[in-house]
Amino acid sequence: SSKMASLGLRCVGVASVLLCAMHSSSAAEFESEHVLWSGYLPPHARQGNAIRLPGAAPPAASLTQTAYTINLPIDHNNPSSGSFALRYWIEDKYFKKGGPSFVELGGEGPAGGVGGGYMTSLGQQRNALLVALEHRYYGNSIPFGYPEGYSTENLKYLTVEQSLADVAAVIDHINSMSEYAGTKERTFTFGGSYSGALSAYFRMAYPTHTLGSLSSSGVVNNILDFPEFDTQVYVALKDQPGCAERLQDTTAAFVKAISANSPLPRALFGVRGDLPATDFYYMIADAAAMSSQYGSKLIMCKTLLSNMNTTDAGLMTEFASYVKSHWGPSFPLTCFYDTQCVKSGGASRWKGGTDRCWRYQKCTQMAYLQSAPAENSLRATALTIDALKTQCQEIFGVTPDTTDIQNMFGGANLTKNASNIYFSDFSDDPWQRASVQKEIASNLPFELVTCDDCGHCMDFRSPSPLEPAPLKASRKRFEAFMDSILKV
Repeated sequence: SSKMASLGLRCVGVASVLLCAMHSSSAAEFESEHVLWSGYLPPHARQGNAIRLPGAAPPAASLTQTAYTINLPIDHNNPSSGSFALRYWIEDKYFKKGGPSFVELGGEGPAGGVGGGYMTSLGQQRNALLVALEHRYYGNSIPFGYPEGYSTENLKYLTVEQSLADVAAVIDHINSMSEYAGTKERTFTFGGSYSGALSAYFRMAYPTHTLGSLSSSGVVNNILDFPEFDTQVYVALKDQPGCAERLQDTTAAFVKAISANSPLPRALFGVRGDLPATDFYYMIADAAAMSSQYGSKLIMCKTLLSNMNTTDAGLMTEFASYVKSHWGPSFPLTCFYDTQCVKSGGASRWKGGTDRCWRYQKCTQMAYLQSAPAENSLRATALTIDALKTQCQEIFGVTPDTTDIQNMFGGANLTKNASNIYFSDFSDDPWQRASVQKEIASNLPFELVTCDDCGHCMDFRSPSPLEPAPLKASRKRFEAFMDSILKV
């Protein structure tokens, strides 16, 4: 096409996705009647019933399927380090000269283009140019190529600073094209979860490249020891009488069985018999926490509380059934919960980047190590901060150090130069504890959207007349804030 020719870049076709039997039908019945208002599920949780709920799957890249690539330095501090091809997408269907540019930052998984979510809806109304980026080391944007880029030595360029420099370079490149000249001065950046943190960081680090940012569930506070994650899940479950206690009893049953060397816990999930206990405990804790994080709290609680067999075996069997049906039978089998696989599983197990590369980021800069809290813990107490650091040491030979990134961006308090960032968080999302906790300034608005099953990044979905009133109110406030910055 003429656009492709003017870009002068290699173009490739891309896919639009990121990347159990139960002994009763109760979970399926609950799921069919329940509407999920949440962020999109991670790739390893898309093989079960949850993916069929509204809002669970990322929107297909219905507007464009063409990926452009730009050669960027592997190390922006040393251009002689070589280059790699980073993927990005442009959709100008709604764009009119003088309109803004909306840029969605990539996160910890493969990207699939400009989809049909909230940013697209906003762009259509505002004649915006729509841009989506893939994060370095994820998907097909791999420095040193696949699979060499996944080696521990080559992962050293997987940092927040390098990623932000990538974003700035893409914005500069697009602005240099005659048909999109001037868009840099009217850019607004969008991100959710980790990319929500990046969106906020980008506004602080490159204020000449974006007028403002939406940081949805943005985890800007890089907490090393993060028991508050589990505490927030407990708080969310407590409004369902008996649910938190049932989950605690279930965890205790698994711990008791594993401590007695029973093969039953691992057999129920189909994992290898020698999977380390801490890996297993992390997997079952995440399966429960994700139910709160991604708007399935009510489904999980109804399922577990409807189980009349409260023996240890009954509790374990019911929970395993729920996990395999809701998140999919492959959920416990991925590299994500297997330290040995993350360390040496091989390129075929690491494809897409999420399992190994996101663990690398957590084990170096980002942390958020989810240890068991001292009180009311839902997860096994064996998940101590030392045990989680040991996993990092075993895989990569490092332990996390968040000092530099906290000093750079200020954590939950932000740095003094922060401005024009809208923070949205959600009441059932445990990651809210790693975001800002209050409205710091009038040009740093903060909304905690509160409702049952208000989950992670729920405002990234396309607006719906059926969505909760608190979400509608937050959207209205954000759009007025953004329009005042863009002077729409």
